[in-house]
Amino acid sequence: MSSFSIEQTLQQAIAHHRAGELSQAEQLYRQILQIQPQHPDANHNLGVLAQSLNKMELALPFFKTALDVNPKQAQFWLSYIEALIKTNQIETAHTFLINGKKAGLQGEKTNALTEQLAQLMEKSPSELQINQVVDVFGQGNYQKAEQAARELIQQFPKHPFGWKALGVILSSLGRSEEALQIKIKSVALAPNDADAFYNLGNNFRELHRLEEAEKTYRQAIKLQPDFADTYINLGLTLQELGHLLEAEKVYNHVLTLKTDNAELFYNFGITLQELRQFSKAEKIYRQAIALKPDHAKAYNNLGNVLKELGCLQEAHDCYRTTLTLQPDCADAQSNVLYLYDYVENYCAEFRFKEAKHYGEIVAKKVALPYRQWLCASPANRLRIGFVSGDFRNHPVGYFLENMLRHLAQQDFELVAYSACRTADEVTERLKNYFTQWQPIFTLDNAQAARLIHQDGIHILFDLSGHTGFSRLPLFSWKPAPLQISWLGYWATTGVAEIDYVLVDKVGVPETQQIYFTEKLAYLPNTRLCFSPPNVELAVASLPALSNGYITFGCFQNSTKVTDEVLELWQKILTHLPTARLRFQSKQLSDEKFVQSFWQRLQNQGIDCQRVSFHDAAKREQYLAAHAQVDLILDTFPYTGGTTTCEALWMGVPTLTLVGESLLARQGASLLSAAGLSDWIVYDKQNYFEKAIQIATEVTELATLRARLREQVLASPLFDAPLFAKNFAQVLQALWHDRKFAD
Repeated sequence: MSSFSIEQTLQQAIAHHRAGELSQAEQLYRQILQIQPQHPDANHNLGVLAQSLNKMELALPFFKTALDVNPKQAQFWLSYIEALIKTNQIETAHTFLINGKKAGLQGEKTNALTEQLAQLMEKSPSELQINQVVDVFGQGNYQKAEQAARELIQQFPKHPFGWKALGVILSSLGRSEEALQIKIKSVALAPNDADAFYNLGNNFRELHRLEEAEKTYRQAIKLQPDFADTYINLGLTLQELGHLLEAEKVYNHVLTLKTDNAELFYNFGITLQELRQFSKAEKIYRQAIALKPDHAKAYNNLGNVLKELGCLQEAHDCYRTTLTLQPDCADAQSNVLYLYDYVENYCAEFRFKEAKHYGEIVAKKVALPYRQWLCASPANRLRIGFVSGDFRNHPVGYFLENMLRHLAQQDFELVAYSACRTADEVTERLKNYFTQWQPIFTLDNAQAARLIHQDGIHILFDLSGHTGFSRLPLFSWKPAPLQISWLGYWATTGVAEIDYVLVDKVGVPETQQIYFTEKLAYLPNTRLCFSPPNVELAVASLPALSNGYITFGCFQNSTKVTDEVLELWQKILTHLPTARLRFQSKQLSDEKFVQSFWQRLQNQGIDCQRVSFHDAAKREQYLAAHAQVDLILDTFPYTGGTTTCEALWMGVPTLTLVGESLLARQGASLLSAAGLSDWIVYDKQNYFEKAIQIATEVTELATLRARLREQVLASPLFDAPLFAKNFAQVLQALWHDRKFAD
């Protein structure tokens, strides 16, 4: 098209435009832009056309192009500035007006725009206008409130209220990213408004920008030192950052300002619980419940604390209260299942039924589970995902580390989905063995499942079951075609969408299949492979040789030490009048627990002069404490796992009693893999007799201690290359079987 033709087409378009034939005009304007995209008049007139249709956002780029191409045309300045005003971009409009005047813009229209902008930038909304926004927002009509707030901003762009209100409204609509810039503008306009900083801090928290949230909350507190809600949210932020001692100080302070907020007490309880101040946490949770008797989550967490304090029946009652208040609370049902591991009062059939009920609860919360997947099939390399909140200094981390080092050398791609925001040196080492590291602690279950599905995972592992930081519900979405339970739990998950559980023959005989919703998949030798501790620590000589008496040790979680266990241990101590008993656990830092435990020992007839209590310690100090014990007495039915392996590495064997469940047979599984089958007994009488026999064979025990580390390091329990090879073969077989079934 020649320049003459373009001009002719432009005149035709203008004629249609003036005649109100807008579609014909638009078509012709766009024909011009196809040939000459920067044509100023065609761009300007398309902007005018869009403006007449109230499509201001579409008009802006056309006006801007026209102005950039021909800034000498006064109308282009005026049209663009008017459009900016109509889209509430008052400051930008003011800037362009100033620049236009510098370029020679003048006249009545320019003067009118100058006056309009001055009024817009100087006026303040009336009390009635402010109340209208507040009232509509209070009624829950957020869309109407948003419109009203934007109108206020258009009229009063320099007044902070419209910006402040709009920011809160957008957050309420779930538009946190959009709200952030609005709230930043709000604090810029009102730098002394504590409430504006509080709102901005909330926005940073919504976006999980926690360091910025902390800084912003502290600014709000600086402006208003008695701002209780800000302290509460600062405490929450510090919790999420893992700064628990700071959070505790903040919550203690806010109690002096505001004592009738149930959520404050609930969140304070969480901090104390994580700090292992269980008795204090119990008191605080009970205050939350007193303020809000239907606080289901507070009952659930109170149950967790009571379990740690050994009050198992009270804990059970709390979980049941939670489920009465909130029948679909998966966390409470999960906690009930975990609690059953500590006692023998519930038969396998009942536990299985309760686990299936958990699976039903989480399944009902899934709208459409995945039935097709993005992973390649057939696959040259299987993508294996691991979901856990325990990629850290934790038993799961200890069992994973050495095995992953060798599994990463197999023909797999390993992907970690971390459900815990805290990290440590174990976390950093584990990261080296994954091709991808995906944090999911900020994602809900649906979002996490979507991420895993999009990652094209072939086989997805749950490593938590019903333990802490569990993300078991996301498996109900079936984000991977093959899903497996392993390592971090010791019973059925109850989740129907999990296909297999990895076990060994000692831990789960085939006759136990009826108590698993998952199919049993057997690993050779052992279901677990322990990583030697990353410390330089020699095995000490047997303390009985110098002490002249046997010291039995128990490094287990003290909640596992039931009255039935104490009754048997009392019988052993009575038969061995010089023997001692040494306990070490996290609960023994809690004064209330210690007093209760002493009383339980006395009730069982155990002389407390022969017993010593020790608080939890850092791992190296905890391992070194094995130099003070001659052998470990295992608890039952909840047997040892990590503690058993660590003791073996320190040259200390464990006497274990076999039960019916995987958990009750875990000690037998570990000791079998370590080559210590003669330390496995099958009833309480044999347990008693074996303990007495060992205690009288000190020389043999000393000989075993001297060679035990070397023995177990050469056993399947510590042989990571062998375990990784077996693990890989089982995964390949399960994937092959699944494809064959398809």
